[in-house]
Amino acid sequence: MRLGIALCVVMLMLIGCTSSVVPTPAENMDSTSAPSEETSLGADLPQDDPLLERADAAGQLPGEAVLALVDALNKTAWQTAYSSYASPSMDYATAAREWAEARETYLDFRILEVRVTASDAAWVRVVYAVTTNPPSSAIRPVTVDEPGEWWPVHKVDGLWKTRWMPRQ
Repeated sequence: MRLGIALCVVMLMLIGCTSSVVPTPAENMDSTSAPSEETSLGADLPQDDPLLERADAAGQLPGEAVLALVDALNKTAWQTAYSSYASPSMDYATAAREWAEARETYLDFRILEVRVTASDAAWVRVVYAVTTNPPSSAIRPVTVDEPGEWWPVHKVDGLWKTRWMPRQ
């Protein structure tokens, strides 16, 4: 029993003697680089900068931009969804056709955290379930539970927009 207490005291002393400085991301970290899934709690993301402006030119916050995108996709408002992306990698007609064929529906979409890391860059950590129901195949559910995944958001012409995702 005494040995256990002694070990606890030694450990507490060692912990108390270590630096309490939280390591920061590497200086050369690009605020647009995607976080890895292994550290999806954000260890490899720049920290939130509370001094940066949150709202965009329309008064919308980064998380609200992500919610607007998901809402547009769920309502099949393809033009609104397309305009919610910072840099679509395909033309509107192709994207709308693919969305209509996939028939995706986001369920239980929640924002867990928002980090504004530059005047024109933010990260939004989300959890959700999405089902894809293409006409020629079976329903494919995908669930992203906690710790969630980070969605990059950028200001384009003064408005927050979600970056086109590799999964899409």
